[in-house]
Amino acid sequence: MAILDGIADAVIKLDANAHLAAMNKAAADTYQRFGLDPPTMKGKSFWELFPELKGTVVEREIRRAIEDHVQVSYEFYYPKDQHWYPVPF
Repeated sequence: MAILDGIADAVIKLDANAHLAAMNKAAADTYQRFGLDPPTMKGKSFWELFPELKGTVVEREIRRAIEDHVQVSYEFYYPKDQHWYPVPF
């Protein structure tokens, strides 16, 4: 993860079942702002960690990326911190 930690943007890696496999420091910092504990997140389903994102563009695009093996890009508004997030996959 040392290489990813040099990237200023938050980067996460999900496995084929949308379980969190890895994250860089920027992602860990973001999750800490949400009140989450990054070291305990690894291996958990993205939907378990963020159930409020089920049924949104986030779920649709993550599932499309995993199932179709394609790169996706989208923006979403996260009400918890009232912030827009651009997501290149």
